[in-house]
Amino acid sequence: VEAAQALLDKLLAQRPRDPELWYQQALCHMRGGTADASEAAAGKAVSLAPRDVKFRLLRGVIRMERGDFQGALEDLREAETLAPRNAEAAMRLSHALAALRRDAEAMEAIERAVALDPDDFEILLRHATLLNEAGRVTEAKAALGRLLTLVPHHPDGLYELARLQSAEENRTVLPEVEAALRKTRSDRDRVLLGFAAARIHGQSGDRKAEARHIAAANAADARQRPHDFAAAEAQCDRILSHFPEGTPLPEVTGGTGSGGPVPIFVLGMMRSGTTLTEQMISAHPAVFGAGELAAAARLTMPQVKGEAGFGAEEAAALARDYRAALPEMPEGTRAFVDKMPANHRLIGYLATALPEARFVHLVRDPRDVALSIWRTHFPAAAMSFTADLEAIAQMANLYRRYMAHWRALFPQRILDVPYEELVQDIEGWSRRIADHCGLDWVPEMAAPEKNPAAVRTASVNQVRQGVHSRSVGAWRQHREALAPFIAALDPALWPELDAG
Repeated sequence: VEAAQALLDKLLAQRPRDPELWYQQALCHMRGGTADASEAAAGKAVSLAPRDVKFRLLRGVIRMERGDFQGALEDLREAETLAPRNAEAAMRLSHALAALRRDAEAMEAIERAVALDPDDFEILLRHATLLNEAGRVTEAKAALGRLLTLVPHHPDGLYELARLQSAEENRTVLPEVEAALRKTRSDRDRVLLGFAAARIHGQSGDRKAEARHIAAANAADARQRPHDFAAAEAQCDRILSHFPEGTPLPEVTGGTGSGGPVPIFVLGMMRSGTTLTEQMISAHPAVFGAGELAAAARLTMPQVKGEAGFGAEEAAALARDYRAALPEMPEGTRAFVDKMPANHRLIGYLATALPEARFVHLVRDPRDVALSIWRTHFPAAAMSFTADLEAIAQMANLYRRYMAHWRALFPQRILDVPYEELVQDIEGWSRRIADHCGLDWVPEMAAPEKNPAAVRTASVNQVRQGVHSRSVGAWRQHREALAPFIAALDPALWPELDAG
């Protein structure tokens, strides 16, 4: 990246109006992880050649990676207008529409892409993903079957198919997965194929083979994207320093954007039951399930990076910009759910900027959480810690620090929901959650598995199985594999954990 950047800087000094050079500059910044510079360079290419579809597509992708789905939608709609037979434009558009919860339009867009290029494996994979998220599992498996017919041993296709199929169906897939694992030289493919093999062995009850494949897959993942322990600690210190205990919070008297639907933030550690809880709350007819919105993290980035403070002016801007970034909601919506688990880091900013907001905090045994994380692949860049048990423990310890601090500052705003109790008494807890959120309880809230809304998280298939307690205490069966995680938990932060 450094060598490419040096060459591009030299060429751009000579040819500053060459849109292709700005396009390459944007790609270079993407590889280097500088999102602002990447979008700016792509924007320069667009301004120099506004009718070139390639430049529009790149800026749309960059904006999606930054969580600016409204901006991405503009670029991708324009790209499809400029090139209505461009299958990639329709496929990328489906991503932006899905992120904005415009599910029917997203499905229409991906179906246009399939019609334009029925043999493109990336399009088929995207089609299968959207079908599965919509609960159309049989059709999703058929799309993956077509993909694997076109591209045998495709790691993404095998991984996704193994996640959807029953144990009996997966028996015939295992030899193909293991053959692909033996042949691959790519760590990325080892990750996907390893998790596919682990899933199949786990279904058949072979715990040793399951654990072996999970460990190998996570090791390959950690080699690709090692976790930065020092950066995570420093981030926590910076965020909490904006909200010292005993210091008055910024008073936001205007410009907060209040008056619209009430924000309900469902948060906690990942894999703690946040998807289940969102489905429960959004089953209410006056509540819109917005999914995992990236807006809060994007808009507080200057504070999180230590580039800006947080006073009344910043709080008002956060409220205004956060509401401006929300997806369209049905008429009559009284509240919406933002189910980004990692918003537990940002409660101070959100509670200050949005005084009307409610916070629903899922609390689950961190050992069960760690087991679920360890057995699941999370490809997002911010999820590098999920491939390292000691890193998972560090993030669990930091999460505990965050929540202790926010509870001290906002004791009435945060409702703690113990996962173990929630799955045992879904009606009772749905009533408590409704009351905390200022909602009248409706019976549909006690049957979240019947919620027809699309699910776009790693829990997509579990949440449709109905509420159960089978995973409570499951960590005990994997105590040996989880030993590095358990040893790295801070007992001062987790005094209630027994050794059982």
